Amino acid sequence: MWAMNTVDHSTHPEATTIDTTDEDGNPTTTEITETVLVIELTHKTPDEMAADYHFTTRQNT
Repeated sequence: MWAMNTVDHSTHPEATTIDTTDEDGNPTTTEITETVLVIELTHKTPDEMAADYHFTTRQNT
């Protein structure tokens, strides 16, 4: 499984503005910074795996 697939990740900050109302019903705006997690999954094709393991194909005739 791990020879055929890789998992990578990164994080980056992202500012977001949130519009809400306070206890008195007045509109308020709050800016927060969230950390965004990005997960990247990469896989090899069957042909790439066959080449990595030196598999060959044989056709039946």
